[in-house]
Amino acid sequence: MSDAPIVTPTIAAIVDQAARMGLAAKPSGAGGGDLVVVFASRQADLDLLAERLQREHNLCAIGRLPVAAPGLRRDERPPLSSRMSGFFRLGVDGRRDAVASATRIARDRFAALDPGSLDLGSADNLIENVIGTLELPLAVATNFRINGRDFLVPMAVEEASVVAAASNAAKMIRAGGGFYARSDPPWMIAQVQLTAPKGSQAAELAVAAVHAARADLLALADSAHPRLVARGGGARDLLVRVLAPDMLVVDVVVDCQDAMGANLLNTIAEVLAPRLSDMTGWTAGLRILSNLADRRRAHVTCRVPPGALAGRGFSGAAAAAGIASASRFAELDPTAPPPTTRAS
Repeated sequence: MSDAPIVTPTIAAIVDQAARMGLAAKPSGAGGGDLVVVFASRQADLDLLAERLQREHNLCAIGRLPVAAPGLRRDERPPLSSRMSGFFRLGVDGRRDAVASATRIARDRFAALDPGSLDLGSADNLIENVIGTLELPLAVATNFRINGRDFLVPMAVEEASVVAAASNAAKMIRAGGGFYARSDPPWMIAQVQLTAPKGSQAAELAVAAVHAARADLLALADSAHPRLVARGGGARDLLVRVLAPDMLVVDVVVDCQDAMGANLLNTIAEVLAPRLSDMTGWTAGLRILSNLADRRRAHVTCRVPPGALAGRGFSGAAAAAGIASASRFAELDPTAPPPTTRAS
């Protein structure tokens, strides 16, 4: 038997964090320590646990796993390989045929991409003050493999070489297994600014009052958007920060689901502001979304084998060394140098 501990420091940290949040967690897997399984009655609690583990321990949770029926099931997604050698030589019709074959998109659906397919009447119903339409070439970048699956990536650009460069880079990265990507929960921040009028309670007391009403404030935030809550979103956390002795900001973290969330967040801030002002005695100022989206990031990593970098006249190892040197140069010289002064 091995003397390796089943409960490693990492597993202990996950179990401890879950316990502090009132969730059930236990090691699982062969030998009891390959994974930690966490149980909760709400997806929101799992999302909050994952966020704290990421911030405090740099641990990434595997969440929202689909549950399939026992036995085999048919995958509705068609077989697809994004590796299409010579795709750029096929011409427009040939490329449409190739994409239709790879994706099982009906060939006649490509007519929606023909020039003039967006008529002025339709455009006028999309945005305000329409006077016309602007067309861009729509291309397909090949060779992309993301999380073990192949993708053809549509790109609408006007600059030459962009699609070719993306496809070429994806081909190199494909040789190393492709891209590995994950995303944070769709959390955004609604902010309420509080300022202290003369004779009001100290900032510490105002902070304590907000913390004491945390559960009620989160419930009030959810009441502003019941349909968002019904779709699995809603308020997730509430933080208070002292910016100055006479100024606080209350941050409400909201799961916006598929929405960008600007209107949702502004409404929540407007609903919370009067309650916050009443309980603290401070004056509510700005009630608005934060442009800081550090809780809603996409994370992508990849590896490129040196051999995939080889080209005419240079080896892959030489190319890798050059890239490392250029990266070090960028780190050592992050800003432009001052103008050169010449002696007269």
